[in-house]
Amino acid sequence: MSQASSGLLRWMTRKRQLSEWWGKERPQLVNNMLARQHAAPRICQLCGNNPAVICCSDCRPQPYLCGQCDIRVHQRQVFHNRDLMTDKFFHPLPPTTCVLDSVLTHCERLVPLEMPDKVCNCLRSSVIAGQSIAVVTMNGRYDLRLPQIKCEACEASWSPELGDLIRSDSFRQSFLEWEAARYEVDKLTREDHFNCPACSPDMLAVSVDGNRKLYRFKTAARSEEKAIFDGVFIANDGDVQRFVDYIHTATNHVSGRGVCGGHWSAAREMSRKASGKTDEEGLELAVCRHGVLLRALNMFRGEIFAYPLYLQQQMASKAITFFAMDVACKYWPYLQKVAEKCPELQHLLDMRPFLSVFHAKAHDFMCEVKWSGAYQEGAGSTLGEEVEQCNAFLSRIAVTTKHMSKAGRTDMLTVMGMRWNQQKINHLSSTLTRRYQKTTVALEEQLQNLEAMKIQMGITDDQLESWVIDVKQWAGGTTSPTDGAVAAVASRIEDLVASVKRRSQFLYKDSDGSKQRARMRRKIREEKAILTSVVDKYNSMVEQEEQLNMDDILSKSIVWPWQLKHSDVVGLATKRKAFDAAMAVKRLEEEKRIIIAEMQKHWRDLCGRGATLDQISQLTVTGETLGLLEDGLKGLQSLVLKKKKARRTMEEHVKKMYMKILTDTGMNLSDHSDSEEEYGGSDSGQE
Repeated sequence: MSQASSGLLRWMTRKRQLSEWWGKERPQLVNNMLARQHAAPRICQLCGNNPAVICCSDCRPQPYLCGQCDIRVHQRQVFHNRDLMTDKFFHPLPPTTCVLDSVLTHCERLVPLEMPDKVCNCLRSSVIAGQSIAVVTMNGRYDLRLPQIKCEACEASWSPELGDLIRSDSFRQSFLEWEAARYEVDKLTREDHFNCPACSPDMLAVSVDGNRKLYRFKTAARSEEKAIFDGVFIANDGDVQRFVDYIHTATNHVSGRGVCGGHWSAAREMSRKASGKTDEEGLELAVCRHGVLLRALNMFRGEIFAYPLYLQQQMASKAITFFAMDVACKYWPYLQKVAEKCPELQHLLDMRPFLSVFHAKAHDFMCEVKWSGAYQEGAGSTLGEEVEQCNAFLSRIAVTTKHMSKAGRTDMLTVMGMRWNQQKINHLSSTLTRRYQKTTVALEEQLQNLEAMKIQMGITDDQLESWVIDVKQWAGGTTSPTDGAVAAVASRIEDLVASVKRRSQFLYKDSDGSKQRARMRRKIREEKAILTSVVDKYNSMVEQEEQLNMDDILSKSIVWPWQLKHSDVVGLATKRKAFDAAMAVKRLEEEKRIIIAEMQKHWRDLCGRGATLDQISQLTVTGETLGLLEDGLKGLQSLVLKKKKARRTMEEHVKKMYMKILTDTGMNLSDHSDSEEEYGGSDSGQE
């Protein structure tokens, strides 16, 4: 064995042993984390007389302070992390809040800056609070005041410049282990990080797409350590590979073929690795229509159909109405053929295909009408593009994760996903409220536009409905030129147009470097040149009224001449305009009903969360240890009290938001009263 191989083996052994040691110590870490949540009554460690009301995590070794000592110490140490402990749990306090006579009081705090000794020779200068400023550090935002020195006699003054402001360069050690312990604590309080409260128990739509920027180099750190969050968010690679092998064996690599033209790269079931330099080629994500991350898996062979099929099968335990993809028109025929070979997957066909609304613009109009979510009954204003927002967020750390070990990359992406979901869930009530308000305004505008269009065209409601049916029937059929030679050229045009539009649309999504984008642009130019020659050939084979224009077929969603029914009295373009207006009104009407239902689900989830916390609290009181030591159990009791209060605050906020706009909808948000013991009426089990 070479010296390099021997060194690599020793390093991998040390990494494995280190991972095993951390695994053994993790239960103790969880217990210690919970023990720190126990806010037991204490005496001030500075004066030794008064009861402690503040715990400062930065004042070591004497963190417990009374109100007077807290003011004296933290008048200058404004960036210390202080917690109020009067409610038997720790509640974070901003630096501008202090405790006077057991009452929370506002106080001015100055940014700690180096200041001049004097600004004049009068010796009557004093430091006063100047301009308000928000100081943002890695610990959060601090609303402070800039110090200002002013002389009462000569009115000379000094104010800090930008260069005088303080900067923070602290660094948290053992970040992932700290996150792992926090995740275990969250499991004890039964928090689900990858579940949307507004989509439970049934879900309207799931959007699935791949992120090719989250790849990882083969030459990155290699070790045998197991990811801390393996299978929590990103599926286990072995499970995915076994599923893919089973599908390929059972179906003999059946590939999907949709109605629209174009061989999209996402539709290649026989896709090979894009580069020999990468291990994982990206991440396949599944999110709900509110942008909450649900599941993910690592891609090793591009965006083959078996990957979204695995995610669909994993989430099939929930009642999901729509399954959204950017190539749903190709994926669904593939799924139908797979279900024939694998009967246990037949239930996946209970979902309905949903072509992402914006991606549908790169398909021809016949495909768009048949598959696009904008024309799906019951879909509301769902876009199917929600996964793109998540991709943009996770891609921020792609420059780092591509050099990480397999376990480190999995853990970091999972932590990022949990923080993203927490932010989404915290703002869910505001999001749903704004969406309802915007939908109401948009519906009024669309109704006015529809009425104006009906007057302009001179049509009745029955005629409009007839046109809508005509467009749907037209999209449901298959049309092609009767001449075989013309049909072959037409098919080639469809393929090239779809390919050019797709490459242009995904130019920045599928590439993370200028060299790769340059190659894609060169390929687009080559395909446009081929398309020009094929269009010229087609135009020479057909009548003048059926000829194509290059600018039109690339700049907008086109209806191909061979798809038109020349016997229609009213042109398809006119019917399409009426069809789009009618569908927009229907989708907005559905969206209002959908949002109201989601608000009710969110409210029920909040109320159910209160019942869950009550159950956990009861377990701790009745002597259930939950695998914790005594101090950890007391910390869990305090943490439950803290979460109860946070839930109550959230409940009041959500109710206020929803009832403000839903007074006329008949939506019932019944009061959810808490027991007297919730905020410390009983301290059984706590000393």
